[in-house]
Amino acid sequence: MKVLITVFDICDYGGIVAGVENLIKGFHEHGHTIDLVILRPNDQNPYIKKAEGPEASWRSLTGGMAHTLNGWYGVLVMSYGTRHRMKAWQDYASGYDLIIHEIPNPQPVEGWQGIFDVTPPQVIVVHDAHFRDMYPHLQEIAHKIKGVTCTNHAGYRALEWFPAPRAFIGASHIPARWDHQMPWAYRPSQAVSAHVWKAWKHMEQVVRAASHLNRTQLVLGGDGIEGRYMRSIDKCKPKYKGIWDKFKATKHEYLGLVPHNTLMSVYLDSRVMVDMSYSRKFAALGNHFNRSILEAANYGCISICTTENMAATNEQVVLWQDNVTHVAVPHDITDQSLAEIIDWAVNMDPTDAENMMWKVRNILLEHFDYQKAPGEFIKLSRGEPAGIYPKLEVGAWPQAQPVPSA
Repeated sequence: MKVLITVFDICDYGGIVAGVENLIKGFHEHGHTIDLVILRPNDQNPYIKKAEGPEASWRSLTGGMAHTLNGWYGVLVMSYGTRHRMKAWQDYASGYDLIIHEIPNPQPVEGWQGIFDVTPPQVIVVHDAHFRDMYPHLQEIAHKIKGVTCTNHAGYRALEWFPAPRAFIGASHIPARWDHQMPWAYRPSQAVSAHVWKAWKHMEQVVRAASHLNRTQLVLGGDGIEGRYMRSIDKCKPKYKGIWDKFKATKHEYLGLVPHNTLMSVYLDSRVMVDMSYSRKFAALGNHFNRSILEAANYGCISICTTENMAATNEQVVLWQDNVTHVAVPHDITDQSLAEIIDWAVNMDPTDAENMMWKVRNILLEHFDYQKAPGEFIKLSRGEPAGIYPKLEVGAWPQAQPVPSA
């Protein structure tokens, strides 16, 4: 089977990049051919995006380079901003057997719906719960696709408005060589918190807690708009004033943005991953777990997560349980209390830590294994139930609300 993945430009891709890379690997190992193309709403001849990515890029399975914030380099870029360019895209796409639209946010330029007027079956992938707010015009093409999938429970519920079959296909992870890893008890007393520094990730809480730690070495990683504000001399937000200078005065470390494999090496030398993500909007929809809890367990760490972000709400399958799959803290925990929890978790009983870690590893094997994901996408493209939830539901636009125009 020839499979095509499309991506549209966004700011700070984050874990989407690693997930797509793992999905590509899964398709390759099942004997499929897979390509990736970037689609843009302009009038430009197809070209190969420059091959060399910025610092912290790594070799991509596309044949180019991948970067956590910026996406892909050395891959084909095509336009859809004019009739001529749209026709070229449609002709190109007709040579594939399945199209997976990652990050489906085409700009509503005239005729944008033509992106989906292609012969192969199409599936779109939604990576957060902002879909309805940011891209309501996509309901116009719901009848042209075979299905839509999301990567977490909140995202699934946020698709109740979308009139197409929907599934919850877990983002792909490659199980590590667990038998080759250092046991939890023999690892340094180290915690890691490495994310895209968006507002809802609340990295400022971890930064502030650092100075209160007594028994833990803390390693921060990643970057993003809020991190740049935090470190800025002249554009620092008032709520961040002084906290970065205070962090720099501690013994703790900030790595910045690093290649994916480098971050996994940091996990291998750590015991705990801290994820203070919380959004009131996401929490109202359901569990909006991040891929970091799976990455952490995959490389030998337990996780600290907020109760509100991990709460189960109207879920067909419940995956996460406070203080069973992760250490739970309230989203508004004080800096001192968060530091105490980190110190406690890093030094908890090794047997308890291993049990918690293995519960997440078993979830990974059952629902997020990269070798299973290709088959689930193929099922969805055929109109069959796919992914974690056993039912394939079809959403509907609320009748009381006018359909937005493009």
